[in-house]
Amino acid sequence: MKNILSVLILSLLSYAGFSQWINISDGMPHDWLRAVYFTDANTGYAVGLSAFFKTTDAGATWDTIADSPASLVSIHFPDANTGYVVGQNHIYKTTDGGGNWSHVWYSEPFEGFNSVFFIDADTGYIASWYGLVFKTTNGGATWIVQNVDIGNTLHCVFFSTANIGYVGGEYGTIFKTINGGTTWTKQAGLLRNGPVETIYFIDNNTGYAFGDGLFKTTDAGSTWQILTDQIGGQSAYFIDADTAYAVGGDSGDHCSIDKTTDGGHTWFSQFCGTINVLYSVFFIDAHTGYAVGEGGTILKTTNGGGYGLGVVESPTKEDLLKIYPTPTSILITIETSTIPTPCQLSVIDINGQVILQQEITEPSTTIDVSGLESGVYTVKVFGKKGVQVGKFIKQ
Repeated sequence: MKNILSVLILSLLSYAGFSQWINISDGMPHDWLRAVYFTDANTGYAVGLSAFFKTTDAGATWDTIADSPASLVSIHFPDANTGYVVGQNHIYKTTDGGGNWSHVWYSEPFEGFNSVFFIDADTGYIASWYGLVFKTTNGGATWIVQNVDIGNTLHCVFFSTANIGYVGGEYGTIFKTINGGTTWTKQAGLLRNGPVETIYFIDNNTGYAFGDGLFKTTDAGSTWQILTDQIGGQSAYFIDADTAYAVGGDSGDHCSIDKTTDGGHTWFSQFCGTINVLYSVFFIDAHTGYAVGEGGTILKTTNGGGYGLGVVESPTKEDLLKIYPTPTSILITIETSTIPTPCQLSVIDINGQVILQQEITEPSTTIDVSGLESGVYTVKVFGKKGVQVGKFIKQ
């Protein structure tokens, strides 16, 4: 019994000391930060409703580098010196690493620039309201208007190659170009009515769309498969083909940071340390990442967000799994009462890694955990109608 208590105490101490996301917002104005982008380990930018900010010390301090009459929502640096920021009907550009910003365009009729993506320092695209994409090939000096789908608000833009790109719009719509935006073709619908907020491709064929659920394509957007309707995303960032983070939540709702380590099939929530909704996430390596959101919130992790809590939403009493016996050395039985089977079961260790995963088809399931190391583990049962979580101690 003494050994069991020691394991539990050590695990709880690890939970308290093994920080996940740290709030580094001290000194920031009460702004709604909509996007964050880093060009190296120390240099990063955040844009908000009325200004943009820069850090040169890995987020320890942030300086206001420019004020803006526009609500800024998206930022992209094709290289360390050249960057673009857009919002409403304004476009800003820097060529000296954010030291100075020029107002390269103001377009009064189009008050709705939503997302910017550049292939290189000169060639880039902006997704906007009214179903239009704006393209430049001369670093923003002039812009060509491309008609994608008049009347459809376009929320995001992403290019996987110099010529192949995607934009996401309302009603689960995705449009693709294979000729640098000269023509755009509507892809298969996502079978959801919500907007597509984020598109992210990890190679020419494999991509993800976040909106009213999470969708994946392995054939360059010809078809999309729903992975889960429990995870959406204002913003997502992929470290590699398996590991990704998604942030979001509705205004007035709650903070959400979710992580996958198996290419989006299984997700677990991480501790935010704030109630403010997050709008953007960016990682500079496998361990160090930043997320920004309401109220000037800036969060940082240096350990990949730590281990997962194993929940998508804050658990209520009825969301808890019945797990017994605990402690255990060989077998545990897991009973789920509120989620119809079949559903997915995951066992997650203290480092946030999914170390066991299987489909379950009965409300009561017994699994062998004799091969696990001693410690505290989270169990998550994930189905179409919700999530249940629980913990057990392995002797």
